[in-house]
Amino acid sequence: KVAGGIMNTHSREADCRMELLAAFSIKEDVNARTIKKILECATTEEAIPILKESGKLQQIMDRIAEKICYYMEHRAKGRMKTDCILYANEFGTLAQSREAEKMVYFVGAGTGAIDLITVRGMRLLKQADAIIYAGSLVNPELLTYAKEGCEIHNSAKLTLEEVIEIIRRTQEEGKLTVRLHTGEPSIYGAVREQMDELDKLSIPYESCPGVSACFGAAASLNLEYTLPGVSQSLIITRMEGRTEVPKKESIESFAAHQASMAIYLSAGMIEELSKRLIAGGYAKTTPAALVYKATWPEEEAYVCTIETLYETSKAHNITSTALILVGDAIAHQHYQKSRLYAPDFSTGFREAKE
Repeated sequence: KVAGGIMNTHSREADCRMELLAAFSIKEDVNARTIKKILECATTEEAIPILKESGKLQQIMDRIAEKICYYMEHRAKGRMKTDCILYANEFGTLAQSREAEKMVYFVGAGTGAIDLITVRGMRLLKQADAIIYAGSLVNPELLTYAKEGCEIHNSAKLTLEEVIEIIRRTQEEGKLTVRLHTGEPSIYGAVREQMDELDKLSIPYESCPGVSACFGAAASLNLEYTLPGVSQSLIITRMEGRTEVPKKESIESFAAHQASMAIYLSAGMIEELSKRLIAGGYAKTTPAALVYKATWPEEEAYVCTIETLYETSKAHNITSTALILVGDAIAHQHYQKSRLYAPDFSTGFREAKE
C-alpha cells in the first residue's frame, strides 16, 4: 500500500493490494492470465506464489521497494531519508532497496550441525557476497551454502580492526555481507563491539538469531531444563578466564540457587569449577553432564555428577569446546507434571474437565 502512495496501511477502505500488485506486474510485462489470477486473490500470501510462477516476482518486488522509498521521502518533505527497505515474510526476502543490498547481517550459525542453522540464516548465507566466519568455533561445512564467487574470511586469524576493514570495503563495493558467529551471537559472541564500530561508519546491520550450544546439548541428552518441582530457571554463565566475570556473578553465587546451569568456556578449568559449585551449595552427587561439540558429527556426551566431572573430562581427554551442564533436571526424576495439560486446569483454549 505504501508503494501505491497510501500511507494509512490499516485502512479497510484503501485495501487495494491486489490492484497494486497487478499494476506493478503490468509494468513487468506479466501476461494477462496471471494478472487476472492476482486480482482474484484475497491476500498477499495467495498472490506471491502466482508471481513466483511468472518468473517476475523479484523484479516486481524491487519496483515496490523503490516506490516505498519514494513515497516515504515524498511525504516526509525532506525531514526524513529512507536509507533501507527490506521486505520479507515466510517466503524469505522478497525485495530490498539498493541500500538494503549492502546490509551486514550478524548470523547465528547454530549449535554445530549443518542443518541446525535457522532457515533465515541459511538463506542469508546463500545470498551473501562475502562471509566472515568464526573459524575456531563455526562448522566449516556451513560454508557449502555459499554461492560460487562468494569471498570467505576466517575471523579466527583477524583482529577486530581487520574484520571491520573487510566489512567497510565490502559495503563500498555494494556487497551483502554475513558475519557468521557460533551458536547464538548474543551469547559470548562479541558482537556489540563490532556493531558500535559499524555505527561509527554509518553501516547498516541486522541480526539473525541462532540456536545456542546449551539447547543443542539438551537435545542430545533429551533434557528439559525447567522441570516443575525441580527447577524453573536456567542460568547461563562461564568461569573467569582472560575475560573477567563480575564478582556478583561468581559460580558460587549462582550455585546457591541450585537451579539448572549451563556453563560455557570452562572446559579447561573443570577441577576448579567442581570445587566452586560444591562450595556454592550444590551437593557432590548433583547430576552433571559434559557435552563436547554438541550436535557436531564428532559429538561426545557424558552424564556424571559434579564430584566426578573432572575425572570424566580426564578419562575422555576433553579440555575445550565443551559445555558443562549442572542440576537435578539432568536426572529427570522426582518432578511434577505440568499443570498446563492437567484435566482440572483451564486455559484460553480449553475448559477444565470435572
